[in-house]
Amino acid sequence: MKYAVCALFVLSLTACNQDSLEGTYNDFEGKFDWFVSSSQPGPLNVGDPSKLVDANKTGYTAEIEINDKSHILFYRDGFLLTDNAFVIREKSSHAGGASLTLELKGSTGNLSLQNNELRLQLNQDTLSVDAYPFSSIDDESNYLNDDEAEINGNFFIRE
Repeated sequence: MKYAVCALFVLSLTACNQDSLEGTYNDFEGKFDWFVSSSQPGPLNVGDPSKLVDANKTGYTAEIEINDKSHILFYRDGFLLTDNAFVIREKSSHAGGASLTLELKGSTGNLSLQNNELRLQLNQDTLSVDAYPFSSIDDESNYLNDDEAEINGNFFIRE
């Protein structure tokens, strides 16, 4: 019985380590402020302002914080919307950055995330997020003139 309890303890420690942000992925830890969302394909291109949405258009700010306890926190106008533990589903590194797919655990409150998944890409101090703030708490059609336009990148800068 004592060995079974010890084995379960060691197994739980090992399972927790799988989802910690180590090495290259440690750079994801920190707080990031939203500065723009874009409906243009490919990397962020500020050439066409009609395809960009920012706090000046929406009237609110958004922040994301990723901590060393494998939690991600979402803020709007400085107020906490939700704090979720996460499990890393996919990760990859590349020149200049890294990518993660997270599965958020528990209720995400008013965030609308497909399968509770969030994709993040970090290049130096710029974090790209697939679904926050668009389209998890707001609808891009409120700000973009083109009926077929969809936000394909939400960009945050490290505080």
